Amino acid sequence: MAAVLQKGGLETGYLSPPSEAELESALAVFRPDLVYCAPYASTEPAGPGKNLHALLASRGVPFVGSPASTLELALDKAALKSRWLERGIATPAWAVVRTAGLREPGPAASAELRALRDFPYIVKPSREGNSRGIDEASVVGDTEALIARVGFVASSFGDVLIERFLGDGPGRDAGPGRDAGPGVREFTVAMAGNGESALVMPTELGFQAPKFPRLITNDDKEGHRTTVSPLTDPELRRRVIGFARAAFLAAGIEDYARGDFILFRDTLYAIEVNGQAMLPDRWFEACATDAGLDEEGYLAAVFMAAMERHRAAGNARLSPPPALSSLVPEPARSRLIGGMAAGKDSPWA
Repeated sequence: MAAVLQKGGLETGYLSPPSEAELESALAVFRPDLVYCAPYASTEPAGPGKNLHALLASRGVPFVGSPASTLELALDKAALKSRWLERGIATPAWAVVRTAGLREPGPAASAELRALRDFPYIVKPSREGNSRGIDEASVVGDTEALIARVGFVASSFGDVLIERFLGDGPGRDAGPGRDAGPGVREFTVAMAGNGESALVMPTELGFQAPKFPRLITNDDKEGHRTTVSPLTDPELRRRVIGFARAAFLAAGIEDYARGDFILFRDTLYAIEVNGQAMLPDRWFEACATDAGLDEEGYLAAVFMAAMERHRAAGNARLSPPPALSSLVPEPARSRLIGGMAAGKDSPWA
């Protein structure tokens, strides 16, 4: 990343302060014009989980990415899904079990779980990303499996999200009016930019070989058992881009993010958003090819978007240098700086 930014005319420095106090000292010494935090949350014992974007904002230090409140919303799957429903964005039905630290759900939670009928469900940690806590056993097809999985996830991760599983899985037989699996399509979509001028770049996810249930896990990703493909159907591409843009904007995303979306029975559903994907990121890079961006171009685009946002807010010092802009090809470059109308003729409208 540093090499790309230097090629783009920026002076860079890389720091890994072991504490928030030392981070504050480093900020005072180096006085950076712009900070990229990855990870963006403190894990030191004195303040675990503190969002470093909140610290930077309190010190008036410009940073790349969304405000602390947005990142917290994106991390809390249930809260984000509630926001999406408020904004009219479809997301699978869900329930939350508040059982932090317990190995078994309490009596009230167990009674609620036994009342659930529309199997299959997928059981996830409510506050984790990057597929942590998700494997093939996460998809459950009956009550006993559901209760057992909730207890397992709660013991390791705290609060549990129970979400209706889209597609064929245990507990849902294929038949008339049922989707046997092939009709389910999954997309990961990257966003670089802000508001209506942002680039929204989709790619379709698949498997090297058929899998049941159709669930992409971190092991699948790391084991290279997945595929990524461009969206060649213009109408589907338009739908996915428009839906993903609405989902990102409803979440309050700034500068960049990546999200997961599913098409099931011809309806698009928002699944989750990684509000601050740790860059470089090969999934973000795969999406970026939709906008003609290579491994240098997408990194430049993210920093260019952040600099443009701060410049528009009155920080003239953060106007992107020409060398950085030159790493982003047209028409993506014009889109990022708001020079392209977001009308129907725009490739990322």
